[in-house]
Amino acid sequence: MLELIKQEGNGIGSAGEHIAEAWLDRWLQLDAPAALKYLEESTFLADLPGVRSMSSISQSPLGGAFRALLRHRPEWLRTMVVEMEPGPRRNIAAQILIGHAARGGIAQAQPYLADFPHLREAALIGYVHEAAASDPTSALDAVLAEPPGGSREELLTEIFTAAGARDLALGRGMLDRIEDPALRVQMAASLLSGAERGDPQETVNLVREESERLAAAGKQGPDAVSWVRSGLNNLTAESLEGIADWATDFAADPDRALLADVTRVWASRDAAKFQAWLSTNASRLDPIVTGKLRYALDDMAANRLPLMKEWIATLPEGPLRNQAQFRVSLRTTADGGLASAQAAYRPLADSDTTGA
Repeated sequence: MLELIKQEGNGIGSAGEHIAEAWLDRWLQLDAPAALKYLEESTFLADLPGVRSMSSISQSPLGGAFRALLRHRPEWLRTMVVEMEPGPRRNIAAQILIGHAARGGIAQAQPYLADFPHLREAALIGYVHEAAASDPTSALDAVLAEPPGGSREELLTEIFTAAGARDLALGRGMLDRIEDPALRVQMAASLLSGAERGDPQETVNLVREESERLAAAGKQGPDAVSWVRSGLNNLTAESLEGIADWATDFAADPDRALLADVTRVWASRDAAKFQAWLSTNASRLDPIVTGKLRYALDDMAANRLPLMKEWIATLPEGPLRNQAQFRVSLRTTADGGLASAQAAYRPLADSDTTGA
């Protein structure tokens, strides 16, 4: 049965992982010596087609077999991995071994890390793959204990992304352990990218604290806020609203680069709520700020023009109304002619905004 499962084109597909695990699990319970003898004499654990990476091996029949062996014969499996021919397959096998051991907690994984000094990086990768989601602090302990280089940055990215998904407040505290300023910025971005369903206030706290820290270090404009950009598309509308509210008055970003980015994403996600926020905050939006809203307003004009025209009529006279009217005029020049757009532009020119 196991030989059939590993063959390509067997029609079993992704179910092979689970079938192999269940089959070997039962065999080890009924007749462990026979099962181990088969594994020693066959190529099942050493010659599986299509295995090229950690993910492919974990999701293959070999990954299922590893899980069954870890439950019933962990020391036999450890010896088998050590004695495998040196090369990528042994490295990947060590990753799987350590990774699955880590599912039982760091205490169960640490002995394996100590037993594989010649495969330490491969073992560490396996440990982090499994521990990051459930115990990011312990995963960070393990990575920071290693010297810089190798896959360290990649593993840190995985850990902070997982921390963002699990506990954003915890992740913010973990950032203080990253001493290199440039690396900390990268990890803050990873933390934010994982915070898809994070608490909106915690998300805003992260953006504010890290951006203000960069500003205090002398960074201005995009240098203080560009790290946020990569994570915006993953955030909830509530988080985007909180960031926009804060970014409107962030002095270290005088050109409001972050506001331009976040409002464009927010407008495409929830135009009605974004529009309501604009109405509420119209009095605090000066010509420079409203100029940076042009991308979001353009999107609104393109997708909800009739509603936008009705909304503009409710706005008080000022920079926001002028900018919104100009964006609508640009969309309707085919109907109203160039003169309409020119007339709408005059108030913007009079206010000398750099964003029109």
